[in-house]
Amino acid sequence: MLWSVLFLFTLINRWHCLSQAYRVLLPSKLTRALNDYCRYIGLTDLARSYILSEENYIEPDGFRLVTLGDGNVWYAQRPAKKWKSDMHWISPADEQGHEDFLKLLRENGFLGVLNVIGNELGIDALVAYQLTFIVVSHCEQGFIHHDTHNTGDRTYNVIIPLETVEDSPPELIIQGTDEPVFTQGRLNYEENIGILLGDFAEHATSECDYRDEPGAMRLAATIYITDVNEDNVEAVTKNTLTQIFPTKDVDWLWAQRGRHWINAEYRSDADVHFAGDLGRDHLFSATDDDGCNGWKEEDPSFCETNLGRRKACPVMCDLYLDGDFFESSFSTDPWL
Repeated sequence: MLWSVLFLFTLINRWHCLSQAYRVLLPSKLTRALNDYCRYIGLTDLARSYILSEENYIEPDGFRLVTLGDGNVWYAQRPAKKWKSDMHWISPADEQGHEDFLKLLRENGFLGVLNVIGNELGIDALVAYQLTFIVVSHCEQGFIHHDTHNTGDRTYNVIIPLETVEDSPPELIIQGTDEPVFTQGRLNYEENIGILLGDFAEHATSECDYRDEPGAMRLAATIYITDVNEDNVEAVTKNTLTQIFPTKDVDWLWAQRGRHWINAEYRSDADVHFAGDLGRDHLFSATDDDGCNGWKEEDPSFCETNLGRRKACPVMCDLYLDGDFFESSFSTDPWL
């Protein structure tokens, strides 16, 4: 199995390496399972309808909550106009959908990917904590940005290509740190090759236009992983939690630490790496804002219509699973 190498990006025509951007080999069953999952629950069709159907159009900076074929509520959003694209993000809207997504990853080889990343980068422990699908068919100009910063080089967004367009121009821009030039490299996604983007790894969706090809779009999964610790937990929470779930709750993220992979050097109970699923700490307890009862009286449907209030009232809006789910559902038996 070709797990042993993470490839550091070297930008085109420069002897310059971007220290927080990598490629990693993925098991083929992982990409197959993710594709099958998207088709089975109707997410692929939903994504295609958002970008190709005038009837199902989402305005820039808009969102929808939709229940898919798995019975879970999903959050579909379109970024602001400055992105100059029809990109949409679709992610679980609560912890039940989040856990179902994690189960799929766990059962189809993602733990092995974490083992490679943890070993090669000398990381202490890892958890997959924010899960999203992204779709695009048209981009006028790439919006350069980074997904994470100031986490001590301990957080990465893992991009997993699922559906691409044949003979597409380059799909991803990676920007270097070589001031004042800021060299840009452009690349195409490859089947069963994941992209890791860490702290201050500047990148963008490259210009594309597939609209003349019926049904053509690009679909990818994005899995945020982190080695959360006392020094970075607040930064990871503040700087990377951009979706409707997880909310920006430091206690929730802290309850996930070391959940999916632990370096053998930091285990007192065994001399091998742990790769499995410990679940989150079942003692975590969410609390609602003091204004939740009043908001409920004003608008009984605010959990579906007001994102700010939904996040402020996680108990009333049923965002979290009961702690008993984690106390009884997960094993600490090592995978490796």
